[in-house]
Amino acid sequence: MSDTLVRTERYRLYHIDIHYDDCPEDPLDMELVGEFLFDKAQTRGFSLGKKGYDINVKTFLSGSDAREAALIYELEFQDHGSNGCRLLIGRELSKQVSIVHVTQRLLPEDEDLSPDDEAEREEALWADVLDEDTDGFFVVSKKALQEFDGDLEKLRACALADIKMYGDYLNGNIYHYCIKDPQENEIEDSWHGGFYGDWDESGLMEDARSEINAQIKYNREQRHLRKWESIKRVIYENIKEGLRHEIKTT
Repeated sequence: MSDTLVRTERYRLYHIDIHYDDCPEDPLDMELVGEFLFDKAQTRGFSLGKKGYDINVKTFLSGSDAREAALIYELEFQDHGSNGCRLLIGRELSKQVSIVHVTQRLLPEDEDLSPDDEAEREEALWADVLDEDTDGFFVVSKKALQEFDGDLEKLRACALADIKMYGDYLNGNIYHYCIKDPQENEIEDSWHGGFYGDWDESGLMEDARSEINAQIKYNREQRHLRKWESIKRVIYENIKEGLRHEIKTT
């Protein structure tokens, strides 16, 4: 766990210390709704993991993987701020039918077109469906759509969440937290990590508040338990004293 403190929040007098998580899980090792594919020549300095990357954009979109896709997102890294952060932007390709059949559209020979004209026509077709800054794709299969019972909107939401999570991972935008009591003593076993992105949107703060509520409830129960144990001891001692007095008087 990183010692770099990013921010401290307060909740019910407790302290929530937020740190960078320097040992996060690689999203590529998680169960995602789709697969990331990047052109290594376009990744602009990012080290992109272990699998599925060495592709050619046009070859991919003309191949069977694209034809079997339920959704295809065009990915682009965009510079963000002055700290070297790059956002990973996913844009759904809305012209998929024409994209995946672009090769077929080019196959019929047109005797009126010279080779140069044909090449220009091909470039124009690709320019119509692809941004020149395309860095790769996130591809969601038709099988994934079936697993979502055909709910395309829910599948879209999950796909965009996966894209955002991987962008956060590449930029180190991942956090963990620990909780300290009002006297700033660290609560045992209160370190929790793996929160990708903004700590409010990622659920970090919700999780931390839930932990604090549970800790306060536990402390209250322990106080009541100690109070009850104290009362029981007093009752027990009174009973013992009463029995001793009764024995002496008989």
